[in-house]
Parts: sequence; C-alpha cells; structure tokens
Amino acid sequence: AEPSTINFQEVEVLALEKRTVRVANLSALRTTVKVLLQSKALKCREQEVSLGPYEAHDLRFEFKPRRPNPAYSKQVTLVNLCNPKNEVVVKFFSRNVDRHNVALHQLFYRVALPAPALSAAPLLHVHTDRGPAPLASAH
Repeated sequence: AEPSTINFQEVEVLALEKRTVRVANLSALRTTVKVLLQSKALKCREQEVSLGPYEAHDLRFEFKPRRPNPAYSKQVTLVNLCNPKNEVVVKFFSRNVDRHNVALHQLFYRVALPAPALSAAPLLHVHTDRGPAPLASAH
C-alpha cells in the first residue's frame, strides 16, 4: 500500500479531509483485501476490495476530527484474505485544532425538529424500474 504513512497536518475540528491509499495485488492470483479500522473520526467506505492479478485500487479515507487532539494517530491494517500473513499497516497522523471553539459550541446547541402530527398516517414511497409507485399508508 502506498503511502504507508499519511499526515493530515493541522485539521480544524469537524472539518472533512480526504486522502487516498493505493493497494496493489502483486500476484498472478486474484485476492481480496480487508480494511481493519475502528474509529469515529477516520472512515473508509470500502471494507473489502477484490483485486485481480496485478490490479491496483485506490482506497478513499475520510477524516473528520470530533475534538481537539495535538497528537492524533490511528493505525489501519490491510489484510490479504488469501494470504493472512500478508498484512500492511498504514499510519494516520494529525493535529486536530479547534480555533473557533466548535467542540464547545456543539455542547450547547441542538437542532429542534417539529413533532409529527399524531393524526397523520405515515406514507411509504416505493420506486421501481417502472417508475414511482403510488403512495400508500403504512397501516
């Protein structure tokens, strides 16, 4: 996988940063790569990727820090499911800053949504290849 280290540098709290990691199958055999990641701030939409012989694929990582942290780090392990001894570790680093006190403000603000009317029946909308189906109540 390239690169094996990603440094987001300085990232504002709740700002979204994106980076790409390229994984390549260096074998003449098909394989599947599993992304092992547990994080609230760092995400990868693809949990598994199938790669043909000598094929490469770009994994997209999104990072959205939730609170300040001057030394954020996270390890992501990429496992070759056809050869579990073949693991690659990618390290992510960042300095999460909160210059505008976003983390503090989110403690005091909530979005108020209007309560649904009690007499209104919920409606279900179904879309098929033939176009939208008529609305029907969910009774």
